[in-house]
Amino acid sequence: MLKNWKPGDRKRPRQAAYTLEALLEDTPTKETRWSTKNKRCGAVALKLGMMPVWDDWGHRHPCTVLHLDSNVVLRVKTSDGPDGYDAIQIGAGERKLKNVKSAILGQLPPTVRDYPPHIIREFRITPLPTAQVAPPVGTRIHARHFLAGQCVDVSAISKGKGFQGIVSE
Repeated sequence: MLKNWKPGDRKRPRQAAYTLEALLEDTPTKETRWSTKNKRCGAVALKLGMMPVWDDWGHRHPCTVLHLDSNVVLRVKTSDGPDGYDAIQIGAGERKLKNVKSAILGQLPPTVRDYPPHIIREFRITPLPTAQVAPPVGTRIHARHFLAGQCVDVSAISKGKGFQGIVSE
């Protein structure tokens, strides 16, 4: 137990970043700094499972383990261009070249045509000057792309189990 602890008090102090610099201190360069209000491009991942993480206070925190399988930026859409909105297309995984239709291959950048992605998804980004926000085509997205403490939106496709029948006692 902690010294001077009374029931109803917090057992550990709150940790909060009161300045933007404290939040972004692990960002490598000034050009890649983001605020929490910006929409960043996401990543496509596979859920491997769950595991516990224990902190210094002995509390258990459930964590989801994800596998980011070679995420690469395929296209940058801008509101100035013909698309009319700001977004980034991300390709993940790898597929055999013979199994990809030529219409899809024609839309891919030349750097990834030899190893086309298995899945392609699009993520909206904040409409700021595109040079500051959008990573260039061909950039690999990895776990360091996300900031510590950043909230993320997660979506999934569940396994279809079909009709399971009557549940009886």
